[in-house]
Amino acid sequence: MLLRAYVDDDEGQAAIAADLLAKGNIVAVSLHESVLLARKQGMGWSVGDDDLARIDETLAALGIADIAFRNIGELSGGQRQLASLAQTLVREPEILPMDKPTSALDLSRQVEVLGLMRELAQARRMVVLVALHDLNHALRFSDQTMVIADGRLVACGSSPDVITSDLLRDIYHLNARIEPCSRGIGHVIVDGVADGRRTVIMPAAETESGTRSRSEAGRVTATASCRLIDARTDRPDPLTAG
Repeated sequence: MLLRAYVDDDEGQAAIAADLLAKGNIVAVSLHESVLLARKQGMGWSVGDDDLARIDETLAALGIADIAFRNIGELSGGQRQLASLAQTLVREPEILPMDKPTSALDLSRQVEVLGLMRELAQARRMVVLVALHDLNHALRFSDQTMVIADGRLVACGSSPDVITSDLLRDIYHLNARIEPCSRGIGHVIVDGVADGRRTVIMPAAETESGTRSRSEAGRVTATASCRLIDARTDRPDPLTAG
């Protein structure tokens, strides 16, 4: 009945309903209903088979189809994060901004979600902008990276060219190196962290010689914003591919 009350009202009420999950309100709306409200926002309220199919595909792709009819107020933090992502993806945007979308997810879910975002960027020619703090995720999943520190853009370009030992030293105050994994993807290896004028060496079997001390005592918090897109190849849509 609550869903019908929202559907029969104006689009302003729909926007409120679609935003309930993000605001953490506990209401009698299921995950499926919240995604349906997001899907129909600004599109009129006639629900067709294509709408329902798109919702089912989105929930399945994010691995939350089994909780589709649970009350959104009963979802865990990670499930809420995935549900919020489903509300966005079901609208089929051309540009998708995401603010730390993996912060509440365990490691396997993080890899799954970012992998899906990369596939969608390629399949739909969609621009995905992701704010991340995990530089290894940026190296693995993004084509381009922008690094913002103290409100300033300090580096921008292809991810392997941007995320370097120099950047980690100058922006993150780390003594670190980028080592390729067995698949050739760069991975950040931290040898030490700058603490005031001295460098504290982290325990490790091996570290690079000649570790550099730093004179800066302050710490800069940097956020890597990653643009996940590759327009060079056509890929099947992972939400609809059979």
